[in-house]
Amino acid sequence: MLILSGEVAIDGTPTGGVSTVRCGDVIGIWHLLAGQPPGANADVVQPGIALRLDASDLFDRLEDRPALLQQMFTAVFASGAPARAVA
Repeated sequence: MLILSGEVAIDGTPTGGVSTVRCGDVIGIWHLLAGQPPGANADVVQPGIALRLDASDLFDRLEDRPALLQQMFTAVFASGAPARAVA
């Protein structure tokens, strides 16, 4: 899920704490790629808009766009994931 606006508190992160995500943050990417349900709870702090894409839609879009797939993985791994991944 890509947060387009607003603010969400994520409880149950890998570090055991609460993380706050805002515009431009992506949540649940590891679970999406692994085909698992999210392992955390989310509470809306400030109402906004999020873009939700399920795994089959994501892979359909990436199938003919290897450069986009490479950019996605580069961004995910540059973020320090999976250690910093937000469920």
